[in-house]
Amino acid sequence: MFPNRFWLTVGSGQAVNEHITGEHWPCKSDRNARLKECVDVIRALWAGETVTHHGLVCVEEAKLYTLHHYFGATFNNWWCSKTTRYIN
Repeated sequence: MFPNRFWLTVGSGQAVNEHITGEHWPCKSDRNARLKECVDVIRALWAGETVTHHGLVCVEEAKLYTLHHYFGATFNNWWCSKTTRYIN
């Protein structure tokens, strides 16, 4: 239906479901910063890089061994257009 297109919908989370763990629920700016780091890691992996990242998210020598021939991905957020602008 949409050849050579790939969408990944990501979000910073909402307290409706995730707060049940009993942990502190971070403010929106902190969640957006974590989301941005994750999107940057995903983009680096899709570019074929081996990624080590230490920040709000920690990744050690992550690598995708099989890459799709086309990764012109569009990141989207189904809930908040401000978050979508932040990660793109």
